[in-house]
Amino acid sequence: MRNRIAAAALPMVALVVLALPALDPEAQLYFRDTGRLYAPVKMHIAARLLKGELPLWYPWSEAGVSLLGQVTPGLLHPLTLLYKLLPFELAFKLNHLLALPLAALGLWLLARRLGASPWAAAAGAVAYGGSGFVVSMASSNLPFGLGAATMPWALWALLGLVERPHPLRLLLAGALLALAALAGDVQAMLLGGLVGTVLAVGLSLAQGAKVAARTAGLCALWGACALALSAPAALPAWKSLNRSERKAGILEGDRARFSLSPRRLPGLLVPLAFDDIGDNPFGKPARSRFAEFFAPKDEPAPFSASIAVGAPAFLLALFAVRRRRGALILAGALVLLLAALGPATPLLAILRAAVPGFGLFRYSEKLVGPLTLLLCAAAAIGADHALRGDKSITRQLFAASGLLGLLLAACGLYAGRRPPSLVSALVALAQNHQAPHATRLAGALGQGLLLAGGLLLALALVAALRLRRPGELAPLLAALTCCACVLLSAPASLPVAPLESVRLQPLFAQDFVERAGPSEGRWRFFTNMASPAPSPRIADERLSRDVASAQALQPQYDAMAGIEGTEPYFSALDLEYTKELTEHPSQQFPLLNVRFVLFSPDDYTPEEARKKGFHPARWGFWVKELPATPRAFLTGGAGEAALEVPRPELQRLDVKAARPATLVVSTHFDPGWSATLDGAAVPLTRYQHAVLSLPVPEGAHHVELRFFPEGLRAGLWTFALAVLALLASAGLWSRAGRWSR
Repeated sequence: MRNRIAAAALPMVALVVLALPALDPEAQLYFRDTGRLYAPVKMHIAARLLKGELPLWYPWSEAGVSLLGQVTPGLLHPLTLLYKLLPFELAFKLNHLLALPLAALGLWLLARRLGASPWAAAAGAVAYGGSGFVVSMASSNLPFGLGAATMPWALWALLGLVERPHPLRLLLAGALLALAALAGDVQAMLLGGLVGTVLAVGLSLAQGAKVAARTAGLCALWGACALALSAPAALPAWKSLNRSERKAGILEGDRARFSLSPRRLPGLLVPLAFDDIGDNPFGKPARSRFAEFFAPKDEPAPFSASIAVGAPAFLLALFAVRRRRGALILAGALVLLLAALGPATPLLAILRAAVPGFGLFRYSEKLVGPLTLLLCAAAAIGADHALRGDKSITRQLFAASGLLGLLLAACGLYAGRRPPSLVSALVALAQNHQAPHATRLAGALGQGLLLAGGLLLALALVAALRLRRPGELAPLLAALTCCACVLLSAPASLPVAPLESVRLQPLFAQDFVERAGPSEGRWRFFTNMASPAPSPRIADERLSRDVASAQALQPQYDAMAGIEGTEPYFSALDLEYTKELTEHPSQQFPLLNVRFVLFSPDDYTPEEARKKGFHPARWGFWVKELPATPRAFLTGGAGEAALEVPRPELQRLDVKAARPATLVVSTHFDPGWSATLDGAAVPLTRYQHAVLSLPVPEGAHHVELRFFPEGLRAGLWTFALAVLALLASAGLWSRAGRWSR
């Protein structure tokens, strides 16, 4: 028992050490979507939860938007409770960082169920929890970090269900798979279901067709249960997606975007050189070394900043091929690897055509997540096979790791010297043939190759020790080698910034508030997202950060500054709203209560700006101040409308209409809104393709608008009925067992 507890604890300790810099109270996570999307959304969720309210409507972007309709905010995930219990800055970090130990513990349990010994399972667990994909997603894209952390738990529970079917085991397995969707990563739920089904059925084939058929049936029940339990989040999101650009399917451009470059495949073994980590919390840096060598010109960043599994875990995974379970897992990993390459192979197109729902998701590089999971599970099996099995296999591991380690170390020493011949060869491979990028890549290659080579040599020593002293020590040392790999290579994928640099109030925001007063409930802001904001070079570091953080106050930054915005930003865009705002902005601005319009210095020449009514603002930006407009009004000047907003999901209006008219409320139209006029339900319509409206008769009236996401009620009923059905089945199962005895 102690051995098992220690083996499960080792990956946890290693990952806590990895996360320690981010846990500094004066530091915060910021990279990519973490800073520009999830921080303001989670701030809003935290503030509402502390008031005892469930935040269903987000008023800060798009003139308001449904949180459950957007999937990614993960409102219904259990970790959302952190924001109720802890100070925001700590809760925000834990919401991200807990993905690492959760992923590791889930992989440990899965590896144990697949037959790995405790310390071999620990090797795979720390490799997965500290892998490039999991760490990168935890630092840059929260839903996909939690989705990756959930997947091994779901597979572990499925295999337990197959071993001993029971309604409560089905409930557990379905709930764990549903957690991926509740986290905002519906694709992880689909991929987990697909991988789990193939794994469970594949393993059961050895027991005959009848057992395999029963297993397939259990997998189908597992998937149905997960869908039912995820319904409170999935159904509102599905309704929203059906009103978005996703309704017509994935665009061809999105099919090709964010695919894994074949040039980047060595990054599975070699860290640093094939990773893409920025150092600017908000600004848009110039084209990076990574973009020069591993990304198309119109796609300067990868989806996952790192794909590293680590040389020790990768080599151990290859040794699993001689075990039936290992061979099946590696075959699945190969399929995912080929599919992750996107247009470079036909496999992704085949999966989209053959697997229901597979074609709804973008960005094939996301497949690196389940690919990494399978490789790390195989590493646990391979560690046992090579370090606890026949000594001839251990000799092969010793030879392979020693020779490959020496080769990589030698190549690292050569690349680290940045010889002119290597730099020239890299310049020829670069897209823009720039020597500075090639020089930096050579240096990163040197570091990464030396690190990978050194770790493989350490693994060779572990194999040598096992040959001299048989016992359980070798798997422990292999796990420690994987820990060292994570601690030496993964910190770059978990960047943090000083707290003050990511919680600044941009001077733009101060300017606008000084001129127009507080924004909330009174006025909104529009900025031109189609034009890239500049990355100014200013000597004063704090001022430079403030300018970069402003970035023309793009949608989520304005929320952090307390300014309501109108630009679309979330993933499920309302087609009508977006089209009207893009094609007819001058008509929509008064309707949407826009007070300030901000454009980049590159958008207009001074003469063009003056003709359009813009004036110079800070740092060369162009700003137009529009007349103040009300949040609610009667068309044709037919009377008055006084608006009160007790909370975002409830709006009250007292209307005095001189004649029958249309009441217009400057809130983004969503079918989840309902209205009552003097207590009687009345229909709401979309006014000018954008906002809420309803007819009112002559006289004084009281109107209430309430928001409850479309599909949520049906989702809650589906969830409740599924749980009740499984609990009732468990009771009947128990009685049947007693009767059979």
